[in-house]
Amino acid sequence: PIWKSESDMTIKHHWTIWLVLVILAGSLQFSFALDETSLPGEFKLTILHTNDLHGHLLPFDYGACKNVGGAARRAGLIQSIKEKSDCPVLVMEAGDVFNRGPLGQEYFGEPDFAVMNALGCDVMTIGNNEFKGDRGFAGQQALRARLQQAEFPIVCANIIEKGSGNPLVAPYTILDVQGLKIGIIGLLAPRVAEYPEAEGLVISDTIETAREIVPKLAKQVDVVIALTHIGYNLDLQLAAELPEIDVIIGGDSHTWTFRPTSGKKGSRINPLIVHAGEWGAYLSRLDLVFSPTEDNNYDVRHFRHQLIPLDNKTPELSAINQVLEPYLKPLITPLGTLDQPIPAQQMAKWTAEAIRSVTGADIGAHSESGIESGLPGGQVTRLDVLKVYPYYNFVVTVELTGKQLLDFIAEVKPAVAGLGQIHPDEMYILAAEDYLVDSWEEGKQIKIKNTYGRVSEVVMNYLKSVKSSKVEKQE
Repeated sequence: PIWKSESDMTIKHHWTIWLVLVILAGSLQFSFALDETSLPGEFKLTILHTNDLHGHLLPFDYGACKNVGGAARRAGLIQSIKEKSDCPVLVMEAGDVFNRGPLGQEYFGEPDFAVMNALGCDVMTIGNNEFKGDRGFAGQQALRARLQQAEFPIVCANIIEKGSGNPLVAPYTILDVQGLKIGIIGLLAPRVAEYPEAEGLVISDTIETAREIVPKLAKQVDVVIALTHIGYNLDLQLAAELPEIDVIIGGDSHTWTFRPTSGKKGSRINPLIVHAGEWGAYLSRLDLVFSPTEDNNYDVRHFRHQLIPLDNKTPELSAINQVLEPYLKPLITPLGTLDQPIPAQQMAKWTAEAIRSVTGADIGAHSESGIESGLPGGQVTRLDVLKVYPYYNFVVTVELTGKQLLDFIAEVKPAVAGLGQIHPDEMYILAAEDYLVDSWEEGKQIKIKNTYGRVSEVVMNYLKSVKSSKVEKQE
Protein backbone atom coordinates (compact mmCIF):
# COMPACT_ATOMS: atom_id res chain seq x y z
CA PRO A 1 0.00 0.00 0.00
CA ILE A 2 1.42 3.38 -1.02
CA TRP A 3 0.65 7.05 -1.25
CA LYS A 4 0.38 7.81 -4.93
CA SER A 5 1.78 11.32 -4.45
CA GLU A 6 1.54 14.19 -2.03
CA SER A 7 0.17 16.44 -4.76
CA ASP A 8 -3.06 14.53 -5.41
CA MET A 9 -3.51 13.00 -1.94
CA THR A 10 -4.60 9.73 -3.55
CA ILE A 11 -4.28 6.63 -1.40
CA LYS A 12 -4.59 2.90 -1.80
CA HIS A 13 -6.05 0.90 1.06
CA HIS A 14 -4.12 0.16 4.23
CA TRP A 15 -5.82 -0.76 7.48
CA THR A 16 -4.02 1.69 9.76
CA ILE A 17 -4.09 4.65 7.38
CA TRP A 18 -7.72 3.95 6.51
CA LEU A 19 -8.67 4.06 10.19
CA VAL A 20 -7.01 7.45 10.58
CA LEU A 21 -8.82 8.74 7.50
CA VAL A 22 -12.18 7.47 8.76
CA ILE A 23 -11.64 9.41 11.98
CA LEU A 24 -10.67 12.49 9.99
CA ALA A 25 -13.70 12.08 7.75
CA GLY A 26 -15.95 12.59 10.75
CA SER A 27 -14.83 16.20 11.03
CA LEU A 28 -13.10 16.98 7.72
CA GLN A 29 -14.49 16.32 4.28
CA PHE A 30 -11.72 16.49 1.69
CA SER A 31 -13.56 18.76 -0.71
CA PHE A 32 -12.76 21.64 -2.97
CA ALA A 33 -14.89 24.35 -4.42
CA LEU A 34 -14.06 27.16 -6.78
CA ASP A 35 -15.99 30.40 -6.92
CA GLU A 36 -19.68 29.45 -6.85
CA THR A 37 -21.06 32.72 -8.20
CA SER A 38 -23.79 31.74 -10.63
CA LEU A 39 -23.41 32.51 -14.31
CA PRO A 40 -26.13 32.48 -16.99
CA GLY A 41 -26.73 29.02 -18.42
CA GLU A 42 -24.89 27.13 -15.69
CA PHE A 43 -25.93 23.57 -14.96
CA LYS A 44 -25.52 21.72 -11.66
CA LEU A 45 -25.16 17.94 -11.41
CA THR A 46 -24.36 15.49 -8.60
CA ILE A 47 -22.75 12.11 -9.30
CA LEU A 48 -22.81 9.37 -6.65
CA HIS A 49 -20.62 6.37 -7.31
CA THR A 50 -18.95 3.25 -5.98
CA ASN A 51 -16.43 0.86 -7.48
CA ASP A 52 -14.98 -2.54 -6.61
CA LEU A 53 -17.85 -3.55 -4.35
CA HIS A 54 -16.85 -7.22 -4.79
CA GLY A 55 -20.13 -8.55 -3.46
CA HIS A 56 -20.10 -6.67 -0.16
CA LEU A 57 -23.86 -6.34 0.19
CA LEU A 58 -23.79 -6.76 3.98
CA PRO A 59 -21.98 -4.69 6.63
CA PHE A 60 -18.44 -5.90 7.30
CA ASP A 61 -15.38 -5.25 9.43
CA TYR A 62 -12.57 -3.43 7.64
CA GLY A 63 -9.44 -3.97 9.68
CA ALA A 64 -9.86 -2.00 12.90
CA CYS A 65 -13.08 -0.41 11.62
CA LYS A 66 -16.09 -2.47 12.63
CA ASN A 67 -19.51 -2.74 11.03
CA VAL A 68 -19.11 -0.54 7.96
CA GLY A 69 -20.65 -0.53 4.50
CA GLY A 70 -23.60 -2.58 3.29
CA ALA A 71 -26.09 -2.09 0.46
CA ALA A 72 -28.95 -0.91 2.72
CA ARG A 73 -26.82 1.90 4.15
CA ARG A 74 -25.54 2.88 0.72
CA ALA A 75 -29.11 3.02 -0.60
CA GLY A 76 -30.26 4.99 2.46
CA LEU A 77 -27.57 7.61 1.91
CA ILE A 78 -28.33 7.81 -1.81
CA GLN A 79 -32.02 8.33 -1.11
CA SER A 80 -31.24 11.02 1.48
CA ILE A 81 -28.97 12.90 -0.92
CA LYS A 82 -31.56 12.75 -3.70
CA GLU A 83 -34.32 14.04 -1.42
CA LYS A 84 -32.22 17.02 -0.29
CA SER A 85 -30.64 17.86 -3.65
CA ASP A 86 -31.56 20.96 -5.63
CA CYS A 87 -30.13 19.47 -8.85
CA PRO A 88 -30.20 16.17 -10.80
CA VAL A 89 -28.42 13.20 -9.16
CA LEU A 90 -26.90 10.33 -11.15
CA VAL A 91 -25.85 7.02 -9.57
CA MET A 92 -22.96 5.21 -11.27
CA GLU A 93 -21.07 1.97 -10.68
CA ALA A 94 -17.51 1.53 -11.98
CA GLY A 95 -17.26 -2.25 -12.11
CA ASP A 96 -16.34 -5.34 -10.05
CA VAL A 97 -19.83 -5.43 -8.58
CA PHE A 98 -19.87 -9.13 -7.75
CA ASN A 99 -17.50 -12.12 -7.47
CA ARG A 100 -16.41 -12.47 -3.85
CA GLY A 101 -18.47 -11.49 -0.83
CA PRO A 102 -20.62 -13.93 1.16
CA LEU A 103 -23.37 -14.16 -1.47
CA GLY A 104 -21.10 -14.32 -4.52
CA GLN A 105 -20.32 -18.03 -4.23
CA GLU A 106 -24.02 -18.85 -4.00
CA TYR A 107 -25.71 -16.49 -6.46
CA PHE A 108 -23.08 -15.17 -8.92
CA GLY A 109 -24.18 -11.53 -8.74
CA GLU A 110 -27.97 -11.95 -8.88
CA PRO A 111 -28.65 -10.21 -5.52
CA ASP A 112 -26.12 -7.50 -6.36
CA PHE A 113 -28.01 -6.55 -9.51
CA ALA A 114 -31.35 -6.84 -7.73
CA VAL A 115 -30.04 -4.23 -5.29
CA MET A 116 -28.81 -1.93 -8.08
CA ASN A 117 -32.18 -2.19 -9.81
CA ALA A 118 -33.93 -1.29 -6.56
CA LEU A 119 -31.71 1.66 -5.58
CA GLY A 120 -31.96 3.22 -9.03
CA CYS A 121 -28.55 2.84 -10.61
CA ASP A 122 -28.32 5.04 -13.73
CA VAL A 123 -25.33 3.44 -15.47
CA MET A 124 -22.60 0.86 -14.89
CA THR A 125 -19.44 -0.31 -16.60
CA ILE A 126 -18.05 -3.85 -16.54
CA GLY A 127 -15.11 -4.82 -14.30
CA ASN A 128 -12.56 -7.58 -14.74
CA ASN A 129 -14.10 -9.57 -11.88
CA GLU A 130 -17.40 -9.72 -13.72
CA PHE A 131 -15.55 -12.29 -15.88
CA LYS A 132 -13.51 -14.12 -13.29
CA GLY A 133 -14.22 -17.74 -12.62
CA ASP A 134 -12.72 -20.92 -11.25
CA ARG A 135 -13.56 -24.61 -11.01
CA GLY A 136 -17.35 -24.74 -10.91
CA PHE A 137 -17.87 -20.98 -11.20
CA ALA A 138 -19.95 -19.69 -14.05
CA GLY A 139 -17.60 -16.94 -15.33
CA GLN A 140 -18.83 -15.35 -18.57
CA GLN A 141 -22.12 -17.23 -18.26
CA ALA A 142 -22.87 -15.38 -15.01
CA LEU A 143 -21.97 -12.02 -16.59
CA ARG A 144 -24.36 -12.57 -19.49
CA ALA A 145 -27.14 -13.46 -17.06
CA ARG A 146 -26.51 -10.23 -15.15
CA LEU A 147 -26.63 -8.20 -18.37
CA GLN A 148 -30.13 -9.56 -18.93
CA GLN A 149 -31.13 -8.83 -15.33
CA ALA A 150 -30.00 -5.18 -15.30
CA GLU A 151 -32.70 -2.52 -15.58
CA PHE A 152 -30.16 0.23 -16.33
CA PRO A 153 -27.60 0.84 -19.10
CA ILE A 154 -24.32 -1.11 -18.93
CA VAL A 155 -21.60 0.41 -21.10
CA CYS A 156 -18.17 -0.76 -22.22
CA ALA A 157 -16.54 0.27 -25.47
CA ASN A 158 -13.66 -2.22 -25.70
CA ILE A 159 -15.42 -5.63 -25.47
CA ILE A 160 -16.27 -7.06 -28.90
CA GLU A 161 -17.86 -10.41 -29.83
CA LYS A 162 -15.45 -12.31 -32.09
CA GLY A 163 -18.11 -13.94 -34.22
CA SER A 164 -20.31 -10.97 -35.04
CA GLY A 165 -17.91 -8.11 -34.41
CA ASN A 166 -20.63 -6.45 -32.34
CA PRO A 167 -19.95 -4.93 -28.92
CA LEU A 168 -20.96 -7.10 -25.96
CA VAL A 169 -22.81 -4.08 -24.53
CA ALA A 170 -23.31 -0.52 -25.77
CA PRO A 171 -19.99 1.38 -25.89
CA TYR A 172 -21.66 4.44 -24.42
CA THR A 173 -25.00 5.89 -23.45
CA ILE A 174 -26.33 9.43 -23.79
CA LEU A 175 -28.50 10.71 -20.96
CA ASP A 176 -30.70 13.76 -21.41
CA VAL A 177 -30.68 15.38 -17.98
CA GLN A 178 -32.99 18.40 -17.97
CA GLY A 179 -31.84 19.30 -21.47
CA LEU A 180 -28.12 18.71 -20.86
CA LYS A 181 -26.81 15.84 -23.00
CA ILE A 182 -24.35 13.72 -21.03
CA GLY A 183 -22.35 11.07 -22.89
CA ILE A 184 -21.00 8.24 -20.69
CA ILE A 185 -18.45 5.85 -22.19
CA GLY A 186 -17.39 2.63 -20.44
CA LEU A 187 -13.84 1.22 -20.55
CA LEU A 188 -12.39 -2.04 -19.21
CA ALA A 189 -8.84 -3.01 -18.18
CA PRO A 190 -7.07 -4.62 -21.17
CA ARG A 191 -5.64 -7.53 -19.12
CA VAL A 192 -9.06 -9.22 -19.29
CA ALA A 193 -8.04 -10.37 -22.78
CA GLU A 194 -5.79 -12.95 -21.04
CA TYR A 195 -8.62 -14.47 -18.99
CA PRO A 196 -9.90 -17.89 -20.12
CA GLU A 197 -13.39 -16.61 -19.25
CA ALA A 198 -13.05 -14.01 -22.03
CA GLU A 199 -13.04 -16.74 -24.69
CA GLY A 200 -15.00 -15.63 -27.74
CA LEU A 201 -14.45 -11.95 -27.01
CA VAL A 202 -11.91 -9.37 -28.10
CA ILE A 203 -10.79 -6.91 -25.43
CA SER A 204 -9.28 -4.05 -27.41
CA ASP A 205 -6.70 -1.56 -26.15
CA THR A 206 -8.31 0.92 -23.79
CA ILE A 207 -6.60 4.10 -24.91
CA GLU A 208 -6.86 3.32 -28.63
CA THR A 209 -10.57 2.57 -28.24
CA ALA A 210 -11.11 5.84 -26.39
CA ARG A 211 -9.18 7.79 -29.06
CA GLU A 212 -11.54 6.38 -31.67
CA ILE A 213 -14.83 6.92 -29.87
CA VAL A 214 -14.51 9.88 -27.47
CA PRO A 215 -14.00 12.67 -30.07
CA LYS A 216 -17.05 11.44 -32.00
CA LEU A 217 -19.10 11.20 -28.82
CA ALA A 218 -18.03 14.71 -27.75
CA LYS A 219 -19.60 16.15 -30.91
CA GLN A 220 -22.99 14.66 -29.97
CA VAL A 221 -23.17 15.76 -26.32
CA ASP A 222 -22.55 18.67 -23.96
CA VAL A 223 -20.54 16.71 -21.37
CA VAL A 224 -18.38 13.56 -21.65
CA ILE A 225 -17.92 11.23 -18.66
CA ALA A 226 -15.62 8.20 -18.80
CA LEU A 227 -16.87 5.44 -16.50
CA THR A 228 -13.80 3.23 -16.26
CA HIS A 229 -12.49 0.05 -14.71
CA ILE A 230 -8.88 0.44 -15.79
CA GLY A 231 -7.07 1.63 -12.65
CA TYR A 232 -5.86 5.01 -11.49
CA ASN A 233 -2.62 5.10 -13.51
CA LEU A 234 -4.36 4.33 -16.79
CA ASP A 235 -7.01 6.93 -15.90
CA LEU A 236 -4.20 9.49 -15.70
CA GLN A 237 -3.08 8.51 -19.20
CA LEU A 238 -6.65 8.68 -20.48
CA ALA A 239 -7.04 12.17 -19.03
CA ALA A 240 -3.77 13.36 -20.57
CA GLU A 241 -4.56 12.08 -24.06
CA LEU A 242 -8.26 12.93 -24.35
CA PRO A 243 -9.06 16.48 -23.25
CA GLU A 244 -12.63 16.03 -24.53
CA ILE A 245 -13.36 14.07 -21.35
CA ASP A 246 -14.75 16.22 -18.54
CA VAL A 247 -14.90 13.69 -15.71
CA ILE A 248 -13.45 10.21 -15.08
CA ILE A 249 -15.32 8.00 -12.62
CA GLY A 250 -12.92 5.12 -12.07
CA GLY A 251 -12.23 1.79 -10.44
CA ASP A 252 -10.04 -1.35 -10.54
CA SER A 253 -7.02 -0.12 -8.53
CA HIS A 254 -9.02 0.20 -5.28
CA THR A 255 -7.73 3.76 -4.94
CA TRP A 256 -9.11 6.26 -2.42
CA THR A 257 -9.20 9.74 -3.97
CA PHE A 258 -9.85 11.76 -0.85
CA ARG A 259 -8.77 14.63 -3.06
CA PRO A 260 -9.71 14.29 -6.73
CA THR A 261 -7.03 14.64 -9.36
CA SER A 262 -7.56 17.52 -11.74
CA GLY A 263 -5.68 19.59 -14.25
CA LYS A 264 -6.48 23.09 -15.35
CA LYS A 265 -6.12 24.62 -18.80
CA GLY A 266 -7.10 28.27 -18.68
CA SER A 267 -10.59 28.45 -17.21
CA ARG A 268 -11.21 24.74 -17.89
CA ILE A 269 -10.77 22.05 -15.23
CA ASN A 270 -9.46 19.19 -17.32
CA PRO A 271 -10.71 16.04 -16.47
CA LEU A 272 -11.50 15.35 -12.84
CA ILE A 273 -10.60 11.81 -11.68
CA VAL A 274 -12.36 10.25 -8.71
CA HIS A 275 -12.26 6.72 -7.24
CA ALA A 276 -14.10 5.41 -4.19
CA GLY A 277 -11.68 2.83 -2.75
CA GLU A 278 -13.32 -0.56 -2.36
CA TRP A 279 -16.17 -2.67 -0.98
CA GLY A 280 -18.60 0.23 -0.52
CA ALA A 281 -16.98 1.44 2.69
CA TYR A 282 -17.47 4.94 1.24
CA LEU A 283 -19.87 6.56 -1.18
CA SER A 284 -18.25 9.01 -3.60
CA ARG A 285 -20.15 12.28 -4.07
CA LEU A 286 -19.07 14.66 -6.84
CA ASP A 287 -20.97 17.95 -7.13
CA LEU A 288 -20.36 19.69 -10.45
CA VAL A 289 -21.23 23.04 -12.00
CA PHE A 290 -20.95 23.24 -15.79
CA SER A 291 -20.73 26.53 -17.67
CA PRO A 292 -21.52 27.00 -21.37
CA THR A 293 -18.61 27.76 -23.68
CA GLU A 294 -18.37 29.87 -26.82
CA ASP A 295 -18.52 26.74 -29.01
CA ASN A 296 -21.88 25.66 -27.54
CA ASN A 297 -20.27 23.08 -25.24
CA TYR A 298 -20.03 22.87 -21.45
CA ASP A 299 -16.96 22.86 -19.22
CA VAL A 300 -16.63 22.09 -15.51
CA ARG A 301 -16.45 25.49 -13.85
CA HIS A 302 -16.26 24.35 -10.25
CA PHE A 303 -16.72 21.19 -8.20
CA ARG A 304 -16.84 19.70 -4.75
CA HIS A 305 -15.94 16.09 -3.94
CA GLN A 306 -16.46 13.99 -0.83
CA LEU A 307 -15.90 10.37 0.10
CA ILE A 308 -18.66 9.81 2.64
CA PRO A 309 -18.07 6.93 5.09
CA LEU A 310 -20.85 4.38 5.47
CA ASP A 311 -20.68 3.49 9.15
CA ASN A 312 -23.20 2.24 11.71
CA LYS A 313 -24.64 5.76 12.02
CA THR A 314 -25.80 5.73 8.40
CA PRO A 315 -29.57 5.02 8.20
CA GLU A 316 -30.50 1.92 6.22
CA LEU A 317 -33.14 1.75 3.51
CA SER A 318 -35.39 -1.09 4.66
CA ALA A 319 -36.54 -1.83 1.11
CA ILE A 320 -33.03 -3.08 0.30
CA ASN A 321 -33.08 -5.48 3.23
CA GLN A 322 -36.34 -6.82 1.83
CA VAL A 323 -34.65 -7.33 -1.55
CA LEU A 324 -31.84 -9.30 0.12
CA GLU A 325 -34.03 -11.36 2.45
CA PRO A 326 -34.88 -14.22 0.03
CA TYR A 327 -31.18 -14.61 -0.78
CA LEU A 328 -30.11 -14.58 2.87
CA LYS A 329 -32.81 -16.81 4.33
CA PRO A 330 -31.48 -20.11 2.87
CA LEU A 331 -28.02 -19.31 4.23
CA ILE A 332 -29.05 -19.01 7.87
CA THR A 333 -28.55 -22.76 8.19
CA PRO A 334 -26.87 -24.02 11.39
CA LEU A 335 -23.75 -26.07 10.72
CA GLY A 336 -22.18 -26.67 14.11
CA THR A 337 -21.14 -24.99 17.31
CA LEU A 338 -17.92 -23.33 18.38
CA ASP A 339 -17.17 -23.03 22.07
CA GLN A 340 -15.57 -19.63 21.48
CA PRO A 341 -15.16 -17.16 18.60
CA ILE A 342 -12.25 -17.49 16.20
CA PRO A 343 -10.75 -14.05 15.44
CA ALA A 344 -9.81 -13.24 11.83
CA GLN A 345 -6.09 -13.33 12.66
CA GLN A 346 -6.43 -16.98 13.78
CA MET A 347 -8.67 -18.17 10.95
CA ALA A 348 -5.95 -19.18 8.49
CA LYS A 349 -4.39 -21.66 10.94
CA TRP A 350 -7.81 -22.92 12.03
CA THR A 351 -8.79 -23.40 8.37
CA ALA A 352 -5.57 -25.29 7.70
CA GLU A 353 -6.54 -27.76 10.42
CA ALA A 354 -10.11 -28.01 9.10
CA ILE A 355 -9.06 -28.90 5.55
CA ARG A 356 -6.37 -31.26 6.85
CA SER A 357 -8.96 -33.08 8.93
CA VAL A 358 -11.58 -33.38 6.17
CA THR A 359 -9.10 -34.59 3.53
CA GLY A 360 -7.10 -36.85 5.85
CA ALA A 361 -3.88 -35.13 4.78
CA ASP A 362 -0.73 -35.05 6.90
CA ILE A 363 -0.53 -31.27 6.76
CA GLY A 364 -2.99 -28.47 5.97
CA ALA A 365 -2.09 -25.03 4.62
CA HIS A 366 -4.10 -21.87 4.05
CA SER A 367 -3.12 -18.31 3.12
CA GLU A 368 -3.58 -15.35 5.45
CA SER A 369 -4.76 -13.27 2.48
CA GLY A 370 -7.63 -15.68 1.80
CA ILE A 371 -9.38 -14.71 5.04
CA GLU A 372 -11.80 -11.79 5.35
CA SER A 373 -13.28 -12.25 8.84
CA GLY A 374 -13.48 -14.60 11.82
CA LEU A 375 -16.20 -16.97 13.02
CA PRO A 376 -18.59 -16.27 15.91
CA GLY A 377 -18.78 -18.39 19.04
CA GLY A 378 -21.85 -20.54 19.53
CA GLN A 379 -23.97 -21.62 16.58
CA VAL A 380 -22.28 -21.11 13.21
CA THR A 381 -24.35 -20.75 10.02
CA ARG A 382 -23.58 -21.18 6.35
CA LEU A 383 -23.61 -17.38 5.99
CA ASP A 384 -21.02 -17.02 8.77
CA VAL A 385 -18.63 -19.30 6.87
CA LEU A 386 -19.22 -17.59 3.52
CA LYS A 387 -18.23 -14.26 5.08
CA VAL A 388 -14.81 -15.66 5.94
CA TYR A 389 -13.66 -16.86 2.50
CA PRO A 390 -14.06 -14.26 -0.28
CA TYR A 391 -12.44 -16.21 -3.13
CA TYR A 392 -13.52 -19.15 -5.30
CA ASN A 393 -10.60 -21.30 -4.15
CA PHE A 394 -10.87 -25.07 -3.99
CA VAL A 395 -9.11 -27.52 -1.68
CA VAL A 396 -6.65 -29.88 -3.33
CA THR A 397 -4.24 -32.49 -2.03
CA VAL A 398 -0.78 -33.19 -3.41
CA GLU A 399 1.90 -35.73 -2.52
CA LEU A 400 5.28 -34.16 -1.78
CA THR A 401 8.63 -35.24 -0.44
CA GLY A 402 9.63 -33.71 2.87
CA LYS A 403 12.09 -31.46 1.03
CA GLN A 404 9.40 -30.25 -1.36
CA LEU A 405 7.06 -29.63 1.54
CA LEU A 406 9.68 -27.57 3.38
CA ASP A 407 10.34 -25.61 0.18
CA PHE A 408 6.60 -24.97 -0.24
CA ILE A 409 6.27 -23.64 3.31
CA ALA A 410 9.40 -21.48 3.00
CA GLU A 411 8.39 -19.98 -0.35
CA VAL A 412 4.61 -19.60 0.05
CA LYS A 413 4.59 -18.86 3.80
CA PRO A 414 1.07 -20.14 4.54
CA ALA A 415 -0.44 -20.84 7.92
CA VAL A 416 -0.01 -24.58 8.55
CA ALA A 417 -1.51 -27.28 10.76
CA GLY A 418 -0.30 -30.80 11.54
CA LEU A 419 3.30 -29.76 11.07
CA GLY A 420 5.66 -31.93 13.11
CA GLN A 421 9.13 -33.14 12.35
CA ILE A 422 9.58 -33.46 8.58
CA HIS A 423 12.09 -35.87 7.06
CA PRO A 424 13.36 -34.68 3.64
CA ASP A 425 13.17 -38.09 1.96
CA GLU A 426 9.78 -39.22 3.25
CA MET A 427 6.45 -38.62 1.42
CA TYR A 428 3.66 -36.44 2.79
CA ILE A 429 0.13 -35.48 1.74
CA LEU A 430 -0.51 -31.72 1.74
CA ALA A 431 -4.02 -30.19 1.67
CA ALA A 432 -4.14 -26.56 0.53
CA GLU A 433 -5.98 -24.02 -1.62
CA ASP A 434 -5.59 -24.78 -5.30
CA TYR A 435 -4.16 -21.36 -6.11
CA LEU A 436 -1.35 -21.77 -3.55
CA VAL A 437 -0.33 -25.05 -5.15
CA ASP A 438 -0.80 -23.77 -8.70
CA SER A 439 1.36 -20.70 -8.12
CA TRP A 440 4.12 -22.69 -6.41
CA GLU A 441 4.32 -25.87 -8.47
CA GLU A 442 4.98 -24.26 -11.86
CA GLY A 443 7.85 -26.12 -13.50
CA LYS A 444 8.12 -28.63 -10.64
CA GLN A 445 5.85 -31.25 -12.26
CA ILE A 446 3.77 -31.64 -9.10
CA LYS A 447 0.45 -33.34 -9.82
CA ILE A 448 -2.75 -32.72 -7.89
CA LYS A 449 -3.82 -35.93 -6.14
CA ASN A 450 -7.46 -35.04 -5.39
CA THR A 451 -9.71 -31.98 -5.77
CA TYR A 452 -12.36 -31.29 -3.15
CA GLY A 453 -15.00 -28.55 -2.95
CA ARG A 454 -14.56 -24.85 -2.36
CA VAL A 455 -12.69 -23.97 0.82
CA SER A 456 -15.93 -22.69 2.33
CA GLU A 457 -17.74 -25.98 1.56
CA VAL A 458 -14.93 -28.08 3.05
CA VAL A 459 -15.02 -25.95 6.21
CA MET A 460 -18.82 -26.36 6.40
CA ASN A 461 -18.39 -30.13 6.22
CA TYR A 462 -15.81 -29.93 9.00
CA LEU A 463 -18.20 -27.98 11.22
CA LYS A 464 -20.98 -30.49 10.55
CA SER A 465 -18.75 -33.42 11.42
CA VAL A 466 -17.35 -32.05 14.67
CA LYS A 467 -20.75 -30.68 15.85
CA SER A 468 -19.10 -28.93 18.79
CA SER A 469 -15.56 -27.70 18.31
CA LYS A 470 -13.32 -26.76 21.21
CA VAL A 471 -11.10 -24.09 19.73
CA GLU A 472 -7.54 -24.32 20.93
CA LYS A 473 -5.49 -21.19 21.32
CA GLN A 474 -3.73 -20.47 18.05
CA GLU A 475 -0.12 -19.32 18.20
